[in-house]
Amino acid sequence: MKFRWSFYAFFLMALTLPLTLHFTNEPKTDTLHLGSNSKTNTEESEKAKNSLIQAETVSSSNASVASGHSPIQDSDVPLKLRAETFKILPLSSVATQILLNVGWQKNKNKGLRSILRPQRPALGPLAMASFRGRLLIIDEADNRVAHLDSEGSIVETIVLPVSHPRQFHLNDDGNMIVWGPAEPHILYRSRGVLGEILDAGQPLAWQQIDLPNVVDPLTQTSTPVRPTRIFQILKDYYVEHRNGKLYRLIRGESPALHMLPGRPTSRAGLYVTATLENPENKSIDLLALNSESQTIWKRELQFSGKDPRIIALESSIHHDFVVLAWEMTEQDKRVTVCAKIDLSGRLISALELGRTHFDGFDIQDPILVDDKNSFLHMSVNLTGMTIERHAWK
Repeated sequence: MKFRWSFYAFFLMALTLPLTLHFTNEPKTDTLHLGSNSKTNTEESEKAKNSLIQAETVSSSNASVASGHSPIQDSDVPLKLRAETFKILPLSSVATQILLNVGWQKNKNKGLRSILRPQRPALGPLAMASFRGRLLIIDEADNRVAHLDSEGSIVETIVLPVSHPRQFHLNDDGNMIVWGPAEPHILYRSRGVLGEILDAGQPLAWQQIDLPNVVDPLTQTSTPVRPTRIFQILKDYYVEHRNGKLYRLIRGESPALHMLPGRPTSRAGLYVTATLENPENKSIDLLALNSESQTIWKRELQFSGKDPRIIALESSIHHDFVVLAWEMTEQDKRVTVCAKIDLSGRLISALELGRTHFDGFDIQDPILVDDKNSFLHMSVNLTGMTIERHAWK
C-alpha cells in the first residue's frame, strides 16, 4: 500500500514540474522608453500576456493626441488597455538649422518667385528633394526644378515638360519623373542622368509614360491615377493615387494586378497609409498593411482642433519609422503637429512645428526625412520661404 501511494506522489510531481517551468520562464514585455520626453509606465512589467493594444495620449497646451495600437487578432480575445502620457515637444527643444531663408524675387533668374492669383492658391515652391548634396525645389510658378545655394540664389534649373508641376521623383542615379494635372494621363521621365546632363550644359530629354486607369469606388467610373507621390521600388516605378494605393507602371496590363496597399517601409512586406475619414471624429487613422491589404496594426491619432488636414506622410525603405504630420485650427491659429511612430505602431515622440505655410499657398510636400534621421521642414508665406533641418531623435 505504501508503495502504491509513493508511486502516485511521484507521478503527480513529474506531471506538475513542466507546467511550473512554463509559467516561470514566460518572457517579459519590453518597456517602451522615450527618454526625457516620456513618462515611464511603472506597471509595464505587470502587463498581462493577453494585452495586445497600447493606448497612448499626447498632450500639451496647444495640441493633444490620443493613439491606439491593435494588431490582428481573434475577436474573442480579451483586450486590456494601458495608458502612458507623452508631451508634444516644442520646436525649441530640438536642434534646428536654418538651411534657407529667402524672400521672393521679381526676376525668376535671380531666385524663386510667388505669383498671386485671385480666388486661387498662389504659385510658388511646392516640394523639395535632396540630391548629391543639392537642395532641389519644384517650382510651380515657373515650371521648373531649381537648385538653390545657401543664399537662395539660382545655381541651375531644369525646365520641366509640364505646366504647374505637382509631383517629382529623383532616383539615386539622377533620373527624374514629373507629373502635372494639365496632362493627367501622362508622366514624364528624363532620359539622362541629372548631374551629368547639367554639368554638360545640355537640356534634359523626356520620355512619356502613360498612367493607368483605376475604378473610382464611389462613382464606379474609370479615371486616371492622380499621383500624390511617385516611388521607385527596386527597378520599378509606382504612383500613389490620392494618398492611397500604389500602382506599378506597366503598359497594357490591369493596374490592380500590380498594386501595393500603401507606402513602403524598411520592413519587408509592410506598407502604411493615413486617412482622415471623418474630421468630426477628430482622428486620423494610420494603418500598417501587408501585401494582401490586410491590416497589421492601426494607430488612431486624435487631435483637439478643427479643420484638420494631413500635410505629410513620410515612410521609406531606409528608415525604421514613419512620420505623419497634420495641421489644424486651435485657439484661432493654425497649428502643425508632426508625429514619429515606429514600425510596430508605437508613438516615439511628437513635435509642434508652428504654422507650416500660409493659407494662400498649396504646398504639396512640406516635410522631407533625410538620410540622417532628421527632417527638413518647408514653410512659405507672402514674403518668402524658409527651410529648416530638425535633428529630431
